[in-house]
Amino acid sequence: MFGKRTLRAAAVGAAIALPLTLVATAPASAADTPDKATVSVLHAIPGPVLEGLGVAGGLVDVCANGSTELLNDVAPGALATLQVAPGTYTLTVHAGAGGCASPALLTTQATVKAGKNYTVTANLFLTGSTDPKTAVAPTLNVFANNIAKLAKTRKQAIKNGLGRVTVRHIAVAPAVDVFVNGTEAFGDLTNPNQVQSKLKKGTYQVAAGLANAGTAGIALGPVPLQVKRGYNVIAYAWGIPQSAGGAGVQVAVQYVKVNVPKR
Repeated sequence: MFGKRTLRAAAVGAAIALPLTLVATAPASAADTPDKATVSVLHAIPGPVLEGLGVAGGLVDVCANGSTELLNDVAPGALATLQVAPGTYTLTVHAGAGGCASPALLTTQATVKAGKNYTVTANLFLTGSTDPKTAVAPTLNVFANNIAKLAKTRKQAIKNGLGRVTVRHIAVAPAVDVFVNGTEAFGDLTNPNQVQSKLKKGTYQVAAGLANAGTAGIALGPVPLQVKRGYNVIAYAWGIPQSAGGAGVQVAVQYVKVNVPKR
């Protein structure tokens, strides 16, 4: 099993390190269907980590209930979206060359409901171990994406121009504070947690830094984040800092349409 293999993090640092890469992702063309659940999968395990474990190119397949291949050859940083019937699934991740018949690298259970929207992330996290050989481990997280209405009526929704912003910390880094346009908006965000708020449509400068260090501790960003009316824009910080021997923390962005008032 992947989780029991050695992952070398080369002395995980206490700070996030640049460079930062902004990767904008969008859901696949599958339209939301009331009797289906919408599930996205974000591959947020750096390629070199998987290649060190024999996974060529870091490409993985995602399977359900042991034998049904949902996604094929997903690359690090990629996000794919599909519609599935509601229910409880055993989700597994496999080396891309092996498919569902190969040993699972990661596994988790996910219960999804009709009309709801979810994102599953495959990522790394800090275990808390002081041993560099076991300081980092892989995991699967299942997030329910907030698609609640942003206004009571269509008229109000058009007038207020609001979008929802969600920030998810799935990087190999300690707790961070999140800044929007230079002002702290969220504090002490840890992996694998999230924070969210409403903002008017527009482009905002978003940054992150070590918790409780103020603007002097900012090490990620600022990067532009476009908020769209009627969407939940979800930003993911993922990857391994340079201080920990990685290529740097990256940002993936997902847009999820929220429910619209009927009138």
